[in-house]
Amino acid sequence: MTMETMNLPPTHEELVARVAERMSTLGLTLAQVAAQSAIPKSTLAEWRAGKYRGDVQGVDVKAQRWLDACAAGDEVRSALPAVPTFLPLPTSLAWQTVFEYARAAADIGLIAGAPGTSKTMTARHYSETTPRVWLVTADASVASPRGILKRLGETLGMEGRVTFTALVARLRGTGGLVIVDEAQHLSVRALDQLRAVNDLADLGMVWMGNEPLRAAIEGLGQKGSTAQISSRVGMFKSRSRPSVHDLNKMITAWGVDDSAVRQALQWIGLREGGLREVTKTLRYACLLALTDGRDKPALQDIEASWTERRSGKLPKEALKNSPKVQEMAA
Repeated sequence: MTMETMNLPPTHEELVARVAERMSTLGLTLAQVAAQSAIPKSTLAEWRAGKYRGDVQGVDVKAQRWLDACAAGDEVRSALPAVPTFLPLPTSLAWQTVFEYARAAADIGLIAGAPGTSKTMTARHYSETTPRVWLVTADASVASPRGILKRLGETLGMEGRVTFTALVARLRGTGGLVIVDEAQHLSVRALDQLRAVNDLADLGMVWMGNEPLRAAIEGLGQKGSTAQISSRVGMFKSRSRPSVHDLNKMITAWGVDDSAVRQALQWIGLREGGLREVTKTLRYACLLALTDGRDKPALQDIEASWTERRSGKLPKEALKNSPKVQEMAA
């Protein structure tokens, strides 16, 4: 093969084959590729089958651009450092205490924490490593009793229409635990339906969400018609932000030992978004360091990462020995 041959653009047939290979590798549907490449779905289908009678060259150009974008995305993803696996942070251990209590006592637990306090990661780890623990994620589309029961049934692998009776029969005697994440989206009637599942199936249940969930549950206790919901909560724990111990353990897991970098990351972690913001900031900062030939991020990378992601400079109070950070950590 000559150098000239190597530099030739791919033929139409080669492009079709490469698109098919990429779709297979990523598990993409025709509709997804059409949306990403700005090629109409019907056109893409005909182009792949060799039946398109329109501007084939124009479709070839769009297909090549899509392949180039996929390749660029691969490079970025491969350069990004892997996020440390589940860490038994102090706050995570507090969440696990609620899971273990609810499961052992067949009772209801309540977890209310701000975003970035490791609720979902801890629940996911617990459900993946403990037998008969099912993690269900709620959202606005399943706010009704029927909606959340259907979502729970899907998680359990139940097919067809999921009835309350069938769901209770499926769960009774398992001695398991159902964790409902993002439970703040559920209506009062949906929460009461889950309480009934807990009663009749005799298994543990944990409702998990942000701070408004706690306020909603506590408010139910002031109304006679819904007092049975709040009164059934046997254990409750909340966190408004990660602890300094959480942050130190996570930052250490990333291999960060520079004191100025650690100080800035603590400031970030004690703000809205908590541990999640630390992770996002560190991943991009590590990428910046790698592109500059360094294996660890410096303070300048943390500042650049924050600026790029947040469209604003990292405040001076986030820098080393800031009394504001010490005040927040206290």
